[in-house]
Amino acid sequence: MSRNENGIKLVPVSALYKVLPYAEPFHTERGSFLRGEIYDFQIAYKSEHVIWNASIRASGELAQFLTIREELLAPVTFTAEDADDYYLEEGRCCLIPDALAFPRVTGLNVPPDQWRAVWVTLEVPDGFKAGDYRIRFEFVTPEGEVLAETSFTAEFIDARLPKTNLRLTNWMHYDCIAYQHNVTLFADDFYRVFGAYLDAYTKIGFNMLLAPLFTPPLDTEVGGERKTAQLIKIEVTKDGYRFDFSELKKFILFAEAHGIEYFELSHLFTQWGGKATPKIMAVVDGEEKRIFGWDVMSESEKYREFLAAFLPSLTRELEKIGIKDKCVLHITDEPCENDLETYAKCREIVKKYSDIPVLDALSNYSFYNRGYVDLPAVLIDSAEEFYENGIRDILLYTCCLPAGGYYTNRFINMPSERTRVLGVQLYESGAKGYLHWGFNFHNSYLSKTPIDPYKETDAAGAYPCGDGFIVYPNGDGINLSLRAELIKAGFNDYRALRLLESIIGRDAVLSLLHEKGYSGFTNYPHSASALKELRESVNAMIKNEINKKEKRK
Repeated sequence: MSRNENGIKLVPVSALYKVLPYAEPFHTERGSFLRGEIYDFQIAYKSEHVIWNASIRASGELAQFLTIREELLAPVTFTAEDADDYYLEEGRCCLIPDALAFPRVTGLNVPPDQWRAVWVTLEVPDGFKAGDYRIRFEFVTPEGEVLAETSFTAEFIDARLPKTNLRLTNWMHYDCIAYQHNVTLFADDFYRVFGAYLDAYTKIGFNMLLAPLFTPPLDTEVGGERKTAQLIKIEVTKDGYRFDFSELKKFILFAEAHGIEYFELSHLFTQWGGKATPKIMAVVDGEEKRIFGWDVMSESEKYREFLAAFLPSLTRELEKIGIKDKCVLHITDEPCENDLETYAKCREIVKKYSDIPVLDALSNYSFYNRGYVDLPAVLIDSAEEFYENGIRDILLYTCCLPAGGYYTNRFINMPSERTRVLGVQLYESGAKGYLHWGFNFHNSYLSKTPIDPYKETDAAGAYPCGDGFIVYPNGDGINLSLRAELIKAGFNDYRALRLLESIIGRDAVLSLLHEKGYSGFTNYPHSASALKELRESVNAMIKNEINKKEKRK
Protein backbone atom coordinates (compact mmCIF):
# COMPACT_ATOMS: atom_id res chain seq x y z
CA MET A 1 0.00 0.00 0.00
CA SER A 2 1.11 3.53 -0.67
CA ARG A 3 0.10 6.81 0.93
CA ASN A 4 1.85 10.14 0.43
CA GLU A 5 1.64 13.49 2.19
CA ASN A 6 -1.34 14.42 -0.02
CA GLY A 7 -3.44 11.70 1.60
CA ILE A 8 -3.50 9.31 -1.39
CA LYS A 9 -3.78 5.55 -0.94
CA LEU A 10 -3.01 3.15 -3.80
CA VAL A 11 -3.27 -0.62 -3.24
CA PRO A 12 -3.37 -3.84 -5.29
CA VAL A 13 -6.51 -5.92 -4.71
CA SER A 14 -7.50 -9.42 -5.86
CA ALA A 15 -10.26 -9.70 -8.45
CA LEU A 16 -12.18 -11.65 -5.81
CA TYR A 17 -12.99 -8.56 -3.71
CA LYS A 18 -15.46 -5.89 -4.75
CA VAL A 19 -14.03 -2.50 -3.82
CA LEU A 20 -16.89 -0.78 -1.99
CA PRO A 21 -16.76 3.01 -1.49
CA TYR A 22 -16.70 2.93 2.30
CA ALA A 23 -14.85 -0.31 3.08
CA GLU A 24 -11.09 -0.78 3.30
CA PRO A 25 -10.18 -3.33 0.55
CA PHE A 26 -8.12 -6.41 1.29
CA HIS A 27 -4.65 -5.93 -0.20
CA THR A 28 -3.23 -8.65 -2.46
CA GLU A 29 0.31 -8.19 -3.71
CA ARG A 30 0.69 -11.20 -6.00
CA GLY A 31 -1.13 -13.88 -7.96
CA SER A 32 -0.48 -16.59 -10.56
CA PHE A 33 -2.00 -17.60 -13.88
CA LEU A 34 -1.47 -20.12 -16.68
CA ARG A 35 -0.93 -19.93 -20.41
CA GLY A 36 -4.16 -19.32 -22.29
CA GLU A 37 -5.69 -17.55 -19.29
CA ILE A 38 -6.84 -13.95 -19.15
CA TYR A 39 -5.93 -12.83 -15.65
CA ASP A 40 -7.49 -10.00 -13.65
CA PHE A 41 -6.75 -7.99 -10.53
CA GLN A 42 -7.54 -4.48 -9.30
CA ILE A 43 -5.78 -1.32 -8.23
CA ALA A 44 -7.80 0.53 -5.61
CA TYR A 45 -7.31 4.17 -4.70
CA LYS A 46 -8.58 6.67 -2.16
CA SER A 47 -7.89 10.37 -1.61
CA GLU A 48 -8.58 12.68 1.30
CA HIS A 49 -9.28 15.43 -1.24
CA VAL A 50 -11.05 15.62 -4.60
CA ILE A 51 -8.77 15.04 -7.60
CA TRP A 52 -9.70 15.66 -11.23
CA ASN A 53 -8.39 13.99 -14.38
CA ALA A 54 -5.89 11.71 -12.69
CA SER A 55 -4.62 8.52 -14.32
CA ILE A 56 -3.12 5.20 -13.29
CA ARG A 57 0.05 4.38 -15.19
CA ALA A 58 1.69 0.94 -15.39
CA SER A 59 5.28 -0.02 -16.09
CA GLY A 60 7.27 -3.27 -16.26
CA GLU A 61 7.69 -6.07 -18.80
CA LEU A 62 4.01 -7.03 -18.68
CA ALA A 63 2.67 -3.46 -18.88
CA GLN A 64 2.29 -3.74 -22.66
CA PHE A 65 -0.21 -6.59 -22.15
CA LEU A 66 -2.44 -4.76 -19.67
CA THR A 67 -5.91 -3.31 -20.16
CA ILE A 68 -7.05 -0.89 -17.45
CA ARG A 69 -10.74 -0.01 -17.04
CA GLU A 70 -12.51 2.19 -14.55
CA GLU A 71 -15.05 0.49 -12.30
CA LEU A 72 -18.34 2.39 -12.42
CA LEU A 73 -20.78 2.18 -9.54
CA ALA A 74 -24.14 0.56 -10.30
CA PRO A 75 -27.37 1.16 -8.39
CA VAL A 76 -28.68 -1.82 -6.44
CA THR A 77 -32.35 -1.27 -5.68
CA PHE A 78 -33.82 -4.78 -5.63
CA THR A 79 -32.69 -7.83 -3.69
CA ALA A 80 -34.89 -10.90 -3.98
CA GLU A 81 -37.48 -11.51 -1.26
CA ASP A 82 -36.01 -14.92 -0.40
CA ALA A 83 -32.43 -13.65 -0.25
CA ASP A 84 -30.15 -15.12 2.42
CA ASP A 85 -27.56 -13.26 4.51
CA TYR A 86 -24.72 -13.77 2.00
CA TYR A 87 -25.01 -10.42 0.19
CA LEU A 88 -22.93 -7.25 0.20
CA GLU A 89 -24.25 -4.33 2.25
CA GLU A 90 -26.70 -6.81 3.83
CA GLY A 91 -28.89 -6.63 0.75
CA ARG A 92 -29.83 -2.96 1.24
CA CYS A 93 -30.12 -0.35 -1.51
CA CYS A 94 -26.58 0.68 -2.29
CA LEU A 95 -23.97 1.34 -4.96
CA ILE A 96 -21.69 -1.52 -6.07
CA PRO A 97 -18.95 -1.42 -8.75
CA ASP A 98 -20.03 -3.26 -11.90
CA ALA A 99 -19.59 -1.69 -15.36
CA LEU A 100 -15.97 -1.63 -16.56
CA ALA A 101 -15.51 1.41 -18.77
CA PHE A 102 -12.69 2.59 -21.04
CA PRO A 103 -13.52 6.22 -21.88
CA ARG A 104 -12.46 7.88 -18.64
CA VAL A 105 -9.58 5.65 -17.61
CA THR A 106 -7.03 8.38 -18.36
CA GLY A 107 -9.23 10.95 -16.69
CA LEU A 108 -10.25 9.60 -13.30
CA ASN A 109 -12.23 11.99 -11.15
CA VAL A 110 -11.68 10.98 -7.55
CA PRO A 111 -14.22 11.99 -4.89
CA PRO A 112 -12.86 12.50 -1.38
CA ASP A 113 -12.84 9.73 1.22
CA GLN A 114 -14.21 7.01 -1.05
CA TRP A 115 -12.48 3.88 -2.23
CA ARG A 116 -12.63 3.42 -6.00
CA ALA A 117 -10.78 1.02 -8.30
CA VAL A 118 -9.66 0.20 -11.80
CA TRP A 119 -9.90 -3.31 -13.19
CA VAL A 120 -6.62 -4.58 -14.62
CA THR A 121 -6.71 -7.34 -17.25
CA LEU A 122 -3.54 -9.16 -18.24
CA GLU A 123 -3.45 -11.14 -21.48
CA VAL A 124 0.02 -12.48 -22.24
CA PRO A 125 0.66 -13.75 -25.80
CA ASP A 126 1.83 -17.25 -26.68
CA GLY A 127 5.56 -17.69 -26.51
CA PHE A 128 6.17 -15.21 -23.73
CA LYS A 129 8.60 -16.51 -21.13
CA ALA A 130 7.15 -17.84 -17.89
CA GLY A 131 8.30 -16.39 -14.60
CA ASP A 132 7.61 -13.77 -11.91
CA TYR A 133 6.95 -10.23 -13.15
CA ARG A 134 6.60 -7.13 -11.02
CA ILE A 135 4.22 -4.51 -12.39
CA ARG A 136 4.52 -1.00 -11.00
CA PHE A 137 1.52 1.32 -10.85
CA GLU A 138 1.59 5.09 -10.36
CA PHE A 139 -1.26 7.47 -9.58
CA VAL A 140 -0.51 10.52 -11.74
CA THR A 141 -1.94 14.04 -12.11
CA PRO A 142 -2.60 15.57 -15.56
CA GLU A 143 0.64 17.52 -15.12
CA GLY A 144 2.60 14.27 -14.66
CA GLU A 145 3.14 14.47 -10.91
CA VAL A 146 3.21 11.03 -9.27
CA LEU A 147 0.97 11.17 -6.20
CA ALA A 148 1.31 7.53 -5.12
CA GLU A 149 2.66 4.21 -6.32
CA THR A 150 2.30 0.50 -5.63
CA SER A 151 3.13 -2.81 -7.31
CA PHE A 152 1.72 -6.24 -8.07
CA THR A 153 3.70 -9.40 -8.84
CA ALA A 154 2.19 -11.73 -11.45
CA GLU A 155 3.56 -15.26 -11.73
CA PHE A 156 3.18 -16.64 -15.26
CA ILE A 157 3.24 -20.47 -15.10
CA ASP A 158 4.38 -22.46 -18.12
CA ALA A 159 1.34 -24.74 -18.37
CA ARG A 160 -1.53 -24.27 -20.79
CA LEU A 161 -5.18 -24.34 -19.80
CA PRO A 162 -7.06 -26.99 -21.81
CA LYS A 163 -10.01 -26.06 -23.95
CA THR A 164 -13.28 -26.40 -22.09
CA ASN A 165 -15.41 -29.46 -22.69
CA LEU A 166 -18.56 -27.71 -21.47
CA ARG A 167 -21.41 -26.15 -23.40
CA LEU A 168 -21.70 -22.63 -22.04
CA THR A 169 -24.50 -20.29 -23.07
CA ASN A 170 -26.01 -16.98 -22.04
CA TRP A 171 -28.95 -15.92 -24.16
CA MET A 172 -28.39 -13.00 -26.48
CA HIS A 173 -31.37 -10.64 -26.89
CA TYR A 174 -31.26 -9.27 -30.41
CA ASP A 175 -34.04 -6.69 -30.05
CA CYS A 176 -32.02 -5.15 -27.22
CA ILE A 177 -29.01 -4.77 -29.53
CA ALA A 178 -31.24 -3.00 -32.05
CA TYR A 179 -32.72 -0.64 -29.44
CA GLN A 180 -29.52 0.16 -27.58
CA HIS A 181 -27.39 0.77 -30.68
CA ASN A 182 -30.05 2.04 -33.11
CA VAL A 183 -29.24 -0.58 -35.74
CA THR A 184 -31.39 -2.59 -38.14
CA LEU A 185 -31.52 -6.23 -37.18
CA PHE A 186 -29.33 -8.43 -39.39
CA ALA A 187 -28.29 -5.53 -41.62
CA ASP A 188 -24.64 -4.46 -42.05
CA ASP A 189 -24.78 -2.00 -39.14
CA PHE A 190 -26.12 -4.77 -36.89
CA TYR A 191 -23.27 -7.13 -37.73
CA ARG A 192 -20.70 -4.45 -36.95
CA VAL A 193 -22.08 -4.17 -33.41
CA PHE A 194 -22.88 -7.87 -33.12
CA GLY A 195 -19.24 -8.69 -33.77
CA ALA A 196 -18.26 -6.74 -30.65
CA TYR A 197 -20.88 -8.61 -28.63
CA LEU A 198 -19.65 -11.98 -29.87
CA ASP A 199 -16.00 -11.14 -29.20
CA ALA A 200 -16.88 -10.29 -25.60
CA TYR A 201 -19.16 -13.32 -25.31
CA THR A 202 -16.50 -15.81 -26.39
CA LYS A 203 -13.73 -14.09 -24.42
CA ILE A 204 -15.76 -14.66 -21.27
CA GLY A 205 -15.88 -18.33 -22.26
CA PHE A 206 -19.35 -18.85 -23.73
CA ASN A 207 -19.34 -21.13 -26.77
CA MET A 208 -23.02 -21.82 -27.51
CA LEU A 209 -25.33 -19.16 -28.98
CA LEU A 210 -29.11 -18.76 -29.21
CA ALA A 211 -30.04 -18.38 -32.89
CA PRO A 212 -33.38 -16.59 -33.45
CA LEU A 213 -35.06 -18.68 -36.12
CA PHE A 214 -38.13 -16.65 -35.21
CA THR A 215 -38.53 -13.90 -32.62
CA PRO A 216 -37.72 -15.81 -29.42
CA PRO A 217 -40.93 -16.12 -27.36
CA LEU A 218 -39.15 -15.15 -24.15
CA ASP A 219 -40.05 -12.59 -21.50
CA THR A 220 -43.01 -11.33 -23.49
CA GLU A 221 -46.41 -10.44 -22.07
CA VAL A 222 -49.20 -12.79 -23.07
CA GLY A 223 -50.81 -11.17 -26.09
CA GLY A 224 -47.86 -8.80 -26.52
CA GLU A 225 -44.97 -8.72 -28.98
CA ARG A 226 -41.26 -8.06 -28.95
CA LYS A 227 -39.47 -6.38 -31.82
CA THR A 228 -39.17 -8.83 -34.70
CA ALA A 229 -35.85 -10.71 -34.66
CA GLN A 230 -36.32 -13.46 -37.25
CA LEU A 231 -33.61 -15.04 -39.38
CA ILE A 232 -35.87 -17.27 -41.47
CA LYS A 233 -37.55 -15.58 -44.44
CA ILE A 234 -40.91 -17.13 -45.26
CA GLU A 235 -43.33 -16.77 -48.13
CA VAL A 236 -46.81 -18.26 -48.06
CA THR A 237 -47.75 -19.56 -51.48
CA LYS A 238 -50.74 -21.41 -52.88
CA ASP A 239 -48.68 -24.59 -52.58
CA GLY A 240 -47.62 -24.04 -48.98
CA TYR A 241 -44.52 -22.39 -47.51
CA ARG A 242 -41.29 -21.28 -49.16
CA PHE A 243 -38.28 -20.85 -46.83
CA ASP A 244 -35.17 -18.78 -47.38
CA PHE A 245 -32.31 -19.77 -45.06
CA SER A 246 -29.70 -17.37 -46.43
CA GLU A 247 -29.83 -15.03 -43.42
CA LEU A 248 -29.55 -17.96 -41.01
CA LYS A 249 -26.48 -19.22 -42.85
CA LYS A 250 -24.89 -15.76 -42.77
CA PHE A 251 -25.60 -15.51 -39.05
CA ILE A 252 -24.11 -18.94 -38.32
CA LEU A 253 -20.95 -18.41 -40.35
CA PHE A 254 -20.43 -14.99 -38.78
CA ALA A 255 -20.85 -16.45 -35.29
CA GLU A 256 -18.47 -19.33 -36.02
CA ALA A 257 -15.87 -16.85 -37.26
CA HIS A 258 -16.10 -15.16 -33.85
CA GLY A 259 -15.58 -18.39 -31.90
CA ILE A 260 -19.06 -19.89 -31.48
CA GLU A 261 -19.06 -23.71 -31.59
CA TYR A 262 -22.65 -24.71 -30.76
CA PHE A 263 -26.08 -23.30 -31.53
CA GLU A 264 -29.42 -23.32 -29.75
CA LEU A 265 -32.35 -22.95 -32.13
CA SER A 266 -34.90 -20.63 -30.59
CA HIS A 267 -38.06 -21.90 -28.90
CA LEU A 268 -40.78 -23.29 -31.13
CA PHE A 269 -43.53 -22.61 -28.56
CA THR A 270 -44.22 -19.84 -26.07
CA GLN A 271 -42.52 -19.57 -22.68
CA TRP A 272 -43.80 -21.14 -19.45
CA GLY A 273 -45.63 -24.12 -20.88
CA GLY A 274 -45.81 -23.93 -24.66
CA LYS A 275 -49.49 -23.07 -24.90
CA ALA A 276 -49.19 -20.87 -27.99
CA THR A 277 -46.97 -20.31 -31.01
CA PRO A 278 -44.09 -17.83 -31.37
CA LYS A 279 -44.37 -14.63 -33.36
CA ILE A 280 -43.62 -15.64 -36.97
CA MET A 281 -43.63 -13.21 -39.88
CA ALA A 282 -44.15 -14.17 -43.53
CA VAL A 283 -44.88 -12.59 -46.87
CA VAL A 284 -48.49 -13.22 -47.83
CA ASP A 285 -49.78 -11.90 -51.17
CA GLY A 286 -46.76 -9.59 -51.39
CA GLU A 287 -47.22 -8.12 -47.89
CA GLU A 288 -45.36 -9.06 -44.71
CA LYS A 289 -47.75 -10.25 -42.02
CA ARG A 290 -47.69 -12.08 -38.73
CA ILE A 291 -48.94 -15.61 -39.36
CA PHE A 292 -48.43 -17.07 -35.86
CA GLY A 293 -48.40 -15.71 -32.32
CA TRP A 294 -50.33 -15.77 -29.07
CA ASP A 295 -53.61 -16.09 -30.97
CA VAL A 296 -52.64 -19.48 -32.44
CA MET A 297 -52.53 -22.39 -30.02
CA SER A 298 -49.58 -24.78 -30.09
CA GLU A 299 -51.73 -27.80 -30.94
CA SER A 300 -53.43 -26.14 -33.90
CA GLU A 301 -53.46 -28.01 -37.17
CA LYS A 302 -52.20 -24.88 -38.91
CA TYR A 303 -49.00 -24.82 -36.85
CA ARG A 304 -48.53 -28.57 -37.14
CA GLU A 305 -48.63 -28.18 -40.94
CA PHE A 306 -46.13 -25.34 -40.71
CA LEU A 307 -43.68 -27.39 -38.64
CA ALA A 308 -44.15 -30.35 -40.97
CA ALA A 309 -42.86 -28.16 -43.78
CA PHE A 310 -40.31 -26.14 -41.82
CA LEU A 311 -38.43 -28.60 -39.62
CA PRO A 312 -37.33 -31.04 -42.37
CA SER A 313 -36.21 -28.08 -44.49
CA LEU A 314 -34.31 -26.61 -41.54
CA THR A 315 -32.63 -29.94 -40.79
CA ARG A 316 -31.44 -30.29 -44.40
CA GLU A 317 -30.09 -26.73 -44.35
CA LEU A 318 -28.17 -27.31 -41.13
CA GLU A 319 -26.68 -30.47 -42.64
CA LYS A 320 -25.58 -28.48 -45.70
CA ILE A 321 -23.96 -25.82 -43.54
CA GLY A 322 -22.28 -28.62 -41.59
CA ILE A 323 -23.51 -27.79 -38.09
CA LYS A 324 -26.49 -30.06 -37.50
CA ASP A 325 -24.57 -32.11 -34.94
CA LYS A 326 -23.71 -28.90 -33.06
CA CYS A 327 -27.34 -27.80 -32.67
CA VAL A 328 -30.10 -28.29 -30.14
CA LEU A 329 -33.77 -27.38 -30.39
CA HIS A 330 -35.87 -25.63 -27.75
CA ILE A 331 -39.55 -26.36 -27.22
CA THR A 332 -40.54 -24.05 -24.37
CA ASP A 333 -38.69 -22.35 -21.55
CA GLU A 334 -39.26 -23.31 -17.90
CA PRO A 335 -42.29 -25.64 -18.13
CA CYS A 336 -43.76 -26.77 -14.82
CA GLU A 337 -45.69 -29.83 -13.62
CA ASN A 338 -49.00 -28.43 -14.88
CA ASP A 339 -47.53 -28.20 -18.40
CA LEU A 340 -46.68 -31.88 -18.76
CA GLU A 341 -49.54 -32.74 -21.11
CA THR A 342 -49.04 -29.72 -23.35
CA TYR A 343 -45.29 -30.18 -23.39
CA ALA A 344 -45.63 -33.84 -24.36
CA LYS A 345 -47.81 -32.91 -27.33
CA CYS A 346 -45.42 -30.19 -28.45
CA ARG A 347 -42.47 -32.54 -28.24
CA GLU A 348 -44.34 -35.20 -30.19
CA ILE A 349 -44.94 -32.72 -33.00
CA VAL A 350 -41.31 -31.60 -33.08
CA LYS A 351 -39.82 -35.08 -32.87
CA LYS A 352 -42.01 -36.28 -35.71
CA TYR A 353 -40.26 -33.89 -38.07
CA SER A 354 -36.76 -33.44 -36.61
CA ASP A 355 -34.15 -35.62 -34.90
CA ILE A 356 -32.21 -32.65 -33.50
CA PRO A 357 -31.86 -33.10 -29.70
CA VAL A 358 -34.11 -31.05 -27.43
CA LEU A 359 -32.57 -28.90 -24.68
CA ASP A 360 -34.86 -27.00 -22.33
CA ALA A 361 -34.41 -25.16 -19.05
CA LEU A 362 -36.53 -26.84 -16.39
CA SER A 363 -36.68 -27.71 -12.74
CA ASN A 364 -38.95 -30.73 -12.90
CA TYR A 365 -37.45 -34.22 -12.94
CA SER A 366 -40.74 -35.63 -14.28
CA PHE A 367 -40.08 -34.10 -17.71
CA TYR A 368 -36.78 -35.91 -18.02
CA ASN A 369 -38.00 -39.12 -16.40
CA ARG A 370 -40.76 -39.38 -18.99
CA GLY A 371 -38.30 -38.92 -21.85
CA TYR A 372 -39.49 -35.47 -22.88
CA VAL A 373 -36.10 -33.71 -22.83
CA ASP A 374 -32.90 -35.07 -24.33
CA LEU A 375 -30.52 -32.65 -22.59
CA PRO A 376 -32.03 -30.83 -19.61
CA ALA A 377 -30.70 -27.53 -18.28
CA VAL A 378 -31.60 -27.86 -14.62
CA LEU A 379 -32.05 -25.02 -12.15
CA ILE A 380 -29.09 -25.42 -9.85
CA ASP A 381 -31.18 -25.87 -6.70
CA SER A 382 -33.04 -28.77 -8.38
CA ALA A 383 -29.97 -30.60 -9.68
CA GLU A 384 -29.56 -32.91 -6.71
CA GLU A 385 -32.74 -34.82 -7.62
CA PHE A 386 -31.26 -35.59 -11.04
CA TYR A 387 -27.97 -36.72 -9.52
CA GLU A 388 -29.76 -38.85 -6.93
CA ASN A 389 -31.48 -40.63 -9.82
CA GLY A 390 -28.20 -41.25 -11.61
CA ILE A 391 -28.66 -38.59 -14.27
CA ARG A 392 -25.30 -36.89 -14.91
CA ASP A 393 -25.76 -35.47 -18.42
CA ILE A 394 -27.27 -32.15 -17.47
CA LEU A 395 -26.48 -28.50 -17.82
CA LEU A 396 -26.95 -26.25 -14.81
CA TYR A 397 -28.78 -22.97 -15.02
CA THR A 398 -29.50 -19.98 -12.83
CA CYS A 399 -31.85 -17.04 -13.38
CA CYS A 400 -33.58 -14.73 -10.92
CA LEU A 401 -33.49 -17.89 -8.81
CA PRO A 402 -32.03 -19.15 -6.62
CA ALA A 403 -31.48 -16.04 -4.50
CA GLY A 404 -31.25 -17.82 -1.14
CA GLY A 405 -29.79 -21.01 0.21
CA TYR A 406 -26.24 -19.83 -0.51
CA TYR A 407 -26.44 -20.98 -4.13
CA THR A 408 -24.16 -19.33 -6.66
CA ASN A 409 -25.62 -16.57 -8.82
CA ARG A 410 -24.51 -13.32 -10.44
CA PHE A 411 -26.50 -10.51 -8.87
CA ILE A 412 -24.60 -7.25 -8.52
CA ASN A 413 -24.70 -7.23 -4.73
CA MET A 414 -23.43 -10.77 -4.29
CA PRO A 415 -19.82 -11.20 -3.11
CA SER A 416 -17.43 -11.96 -5.95
CA GLU A 417 -16.56 -15.45 -4.74
CA ARG A 418 -20.26 -16.41 -4.71
CA THR A 419 -20.38 -15.76 -8.45
CA ARG A 420 -16.98 -17.19 -9.35
CA VAL A 421 -17.45 -20.43 -7.38
CA LEU A 422 -19.65 -21.60 -10.28
CA GLY A 423 -16.54 -22.93 -12.03
CA VAL A 424 -15.55 -25.13 -9.10
CA GLN A 425 -19.12 -26.41 -8.80
CA LEU A 426 -19.34 -27.23 -12.51
CA TYR A 427 -16.23 -29.36 -12.09
CA GLU A 428 -17.17 -31.00 -8.78
CA SER A 429 -20.69 -31.86 -9.96
CA GLY A 430 -19.64 -33.21 -13.35
CA ALA A 431 -22.22 -31.02 -15.12
CA LYS A 432 -22.00 -30.78 -18.91
CA GLY A 433 -22.46 -27.03 -19.15
CA TYR A 434 -24.20 -23.91 -17.94
CA LEU A 435 -27.07 -21.74 -19.18
CA HIS A 436 -28.31 -18.30 -18.16
CA TRP A 437 -31.15 -16.39 -19.74
CA GLY A 438 -29.73 -12.86 -19.78
CA PHE A 439 -26.53 -11.80 -21.50
CA ASN A 440 -27.93 -8.42 -22.53
CA PHE A 441 -31.57 -8.20 -21.50
CA HIS A 442 -31.80 -4.41 -21.48
CA ASN A 443 -35.59 -4.38 -21.37
CA SER A 444 -38.12 -3.90 -18.62
CA TYR A 445 -40.06 -6.85 -17.28
CA LEU A 446 -41.97 -8.61 -20.10
CA SER A 447 -40.05 -6.48 -22.63
CA LYS A 448 -42.51 -3.60 -22.57
CA THR A 449 -39.85 -0.93 -23.00
CA PRO A 450 -36.06 -0.61 -23.22
CA ILE A 451 -34.15 0.50 -20.13
CA ASP A 452 -30.86 2.29 -19.52
CA PRO A 453 -28.86 -0.42 -17.71
CA TYR A 454 -26.47 2.14 -16.23
CA LYS A 455 -29.44 3.59 -14.32
CA GLU A 456 -31.76 0.59 -13.95
CA THR A 457 -30.24 -2.77 -13.16
CA ASP A 458 -33.43 -4.56 -12.10
CA ALA A 459 -35.56 -4.67 -15.30
CA ALA A 460 -37.64 -1.77 -14.00
CA GLY A 461 -38.12 -3.24 -10.53
CA ALA A 462 -38.80 -6.83 -11.55
CA TYR A 463 -35.61 -8.87 -11.04
CA PRO A 464 -32.69 -8.90 -8.61
CA CYS A 465 -30.17 -6.32 -9.81
CA GLY A 466 -27.93 -7.65 -12.55
CA ASP A 467 -29.99 -10.76 -13.26
CA GLY A 468 -30.88 -9.60 -16.77
CA PHE A 469 -27.45 -8.68 -18.13
CA ILE A 470 -23.69 -8.87 -17.66
CA VAL A 471 -22.75 -6.34 -20.37
CA TYR A 472 -23.51 -2.66 -20.88
CA PRO A 473 -24.00 -0.98 -24.29
CA ASN A 474 -21.36 1.57 -25.27
CA GLY A 475 -21.34 3.23 -28.70
CA ASP A 476 -20.82 0.52 -31.32
CA GLY A 477 -19.73 -1.98 -28.70
CA ILE A 478 -20.13 -2.91 -25.07
CA ASN A 479 -18.58 -2.53 -21.65
CA LEU A 480 -18.17 -5.77 -19.78
CA SER A 481 -19.28 -5.96 -16.19
CA LEU A 482 -17.17 -6.98 -13.24
CA ARG A 483 -19.52 -9.96 -12.95
CA ALA A 484 -18.77 -11.05 -16.51
CA GLU A 485 -15.09 -11.10 -15.62
CA LEU A 486 -15.84 -13.20 -12.53
CA ILE A 487 -17.77 -15.69 -14.64
CA LYS A 488 -14.81 -15.83 -17.04
CA ALA A 489 -12.49 -16.50 -14.09
CA GLY A 490 -14.84 -19.24 -12.86
CA PHE A 491 -14.75 -20.93 -16.26
CA ASN A 492 -10.94 -20.70 -16.12
CA ASP A 493 -10.96 -22.27 -12.66
CA TYR A 494 -12.84 -25.18 -14.19
CA ARG A 495 -10.23 -25.52 -16.94
CA ALA A 496 -7.40 -25.39 -14.37
CA LEU A 497 -9.05 -28.19 -12.38
CA ARG A 498 -9.29 -30.26 -15.56
CA LEU A 499 -5.60 -29.66 -16.23
CA LEU A 500 -4.76 -30.81 -12.71
CA GLU A 501 -7.01 -33.84 -13.23
CA SER A 502 -4.96 -34.82 -16.30
CA ILE A 503 -1.91 -34.94 -14.01
CA ILE A 504 -3.16 -36.47 -10.73
CA GLY A 505 -6.59 -37.90 -11.62
CA ARG A 506 -10.15 -36.79 -10.88
CA ASP A 507 -10.41 -38.57 -7.53
CA ALA A 508 -7.39 -36.67 -6.23
CA VAL A 509 -8.77 -33.34 -7.46
CA LEU A 510 -12.10 -34.05 -5.79
CA SER A 511 -10.29 -34.91 -2.58
CA LEU A 512 -8.52 -31.56 -2.74
CA LEU A 513 -11.82 -29.72 -3.24
CA HIS A 514 -13.55 -31.58 -0.42
CA GLU A 515 -10.59 -31.04 1.89
CA LYS A 516 -10.87 -27.31 1.30
CA GLY A 517 -14.63 -27.29 1.92
CA TYR A 518 -16.03 -27.35 -1.63
CA SER A 519 -18.73 -30.03 -1.90
CA GLY A 520 -22.10 -29.75 -3.62
CA PHE A 521 -23.85 -26.53 -4.51
CA THR A 522 -24.27 -24.96 -1.07
CA ASN A 523 -21.26 -26.21 0.88
CA TYR A 524 -18.30 -23.96 0.19
CA PRO A 525 -16.31 -21.37 2.16
CA HIS A 526 -18.00 -17.97 2.15
CA SER A 527 -14.62 -16.37 1.70
CA ALA A 528 -12.84 -14.67 -1.18
CA SER A 529 -9.47 -15.55 0.32
CA ALA A 530 -10.44 -19.24 0.48
CA LEU A 531 -11.29 -19.37 -3.23
CA LYS A 532 -8.13 -17.45 -4.10
CA GLU A 533 -6.09 -19.86 -1.99
CA LEU A 534 -7.74 -22.85 -3.68
CA ARG A 535 -6.84 -21.59 -7.14
CA GLU A 536 -3.28 -20.72 -6.07
CA SER A 537 -2.94 -24.25 -4.66
CA VAL A 538 -4.12 -25.75 -7.95
CA ASN A 539 -1.63 -23.61 -9.87
CA ALA A 540 1.20 -24.57 -7.49
CA MET A 541 0.43 -28.27 -7.87
CA ILE A 542 0.43 -27.95 -11.66
CA LYS A 543 3.73 -26.06 -11.55
CA ASN A 544 5.26 -28.64 -9.20
CA GLU A 545 4.35 -31.52 -11.51
CA ILE A 546 5.80 -29.66 -14.49
CA ASN A 547 9.05 -29.08 -12.60
CA LYS A 548 9.22 -32.78 -11.70
CA LYS A 549 8.88 -33.72 -15.37
CA GLU A 550 11.60 -31.25 -16.34
CA LYS A 551 14.00 -32.72 -13.79
CA ARG A 552 13.35 -36.25 -15.05
CA LYS A 553 14.29 -35.26 -18.62
